[in-house]
Amino acid sequence: MEPSAYIPILISILAFLFSLYAHKKIYTLRAESFDLNYKKIITEQLEECRSILSDEFWKIKPELHKLSTMLNSTNTLIGELLDKHDNRGYYHNQTPLRHAFVDIYNDVTSSLKHSVSLRSAEGTYYSLGIIKQIDSRFVPNKELREKKPAIEHRLVTEVVANSSIYISNYIDRNKENQVYYEFVDICQKLIKSLNDISIQCKDSYATLEVLKSKNNLQVFKIRHHPELDIRYTQFMCLLDLIMKCNINTLSKNKHEIPHLAVNQIIYFGANIDLINQILCSTIFCFTEQ
Repeated sequence: MEPSAYIPILISILAFLFSLYAHKKIYTLRAESFDLNYKKIITEQLEECRSILSDEFWKIKPELHKLSTMLNSTNTLIGELLDKHDNRGYYHNQTPLRHAFVDIYNDVTSSLKHSVSLRSAEGTYYSLGIIKQIDSRFVPNKELREKKPAIEHRLVTEVVANSSIYISNYIDRNKENQVYYEFVDICQKLIKSLNDISIQCKDSYATLEVLKSKNNLQVFKIRHHPELDIRYTQFMCLLDLIMKCNINTLSKNKHEIPHLAVNQIIYFGANIDLINQILCSTIFCFTEQ
């Protein structure tokens, strides 16, 4: 064939390739346009949800800041209390009990904070309760893994078990009640703060539950908007943790001193830090641009 005979074939191929490119370009533009319109429609439809959620958060935010400060200071005072009753005295070159205390609640919070929004507050606090069972005879083993749910066993890491035993070993058993009494005294301001904010939490929780119920009847759900869904879930989780927190049940009644009182103190310290970490994450979630 003459070379000129290939020209129409070449033109046809180029035309076909160009049509493919044009079709892909048009498809991409339509997809982008659809995506933008979809996001715009969701945003407009969920504007009421966003507005109510935001109003509830900003209404309680000043109190959350105060609570965070109180949670931090309470755990600091608990650490100082443990050092005060260290039977080795103040002058020793080993790890202070307050450092072991910090290691425990940091480790526990690290294990729980990413899953806490997926569980009820009752479930979270139930899992935390395993800390109260650790004593000098406790060794994480296969038998425990078979008896306890996985998440509870994961809380009792080597750091948590060893540090809990370490603290218990250096606080005299015959002084545990006194230590517990002082611990309850330390928590009084925090208890008042939690009681005060719990009233607001209940109101906000009820408002947001009604909001969710109404939203379930709409075409676009809160879960269809990732940013809004994260904020809603995080905030509801925080409110639930605050409302269900049982720190306000602490008592100095001699008939209510718990078995392994030091472990009870460690348990509440982990409880306090977890609430504070979720609180700080919630504030960041609402205030980040």
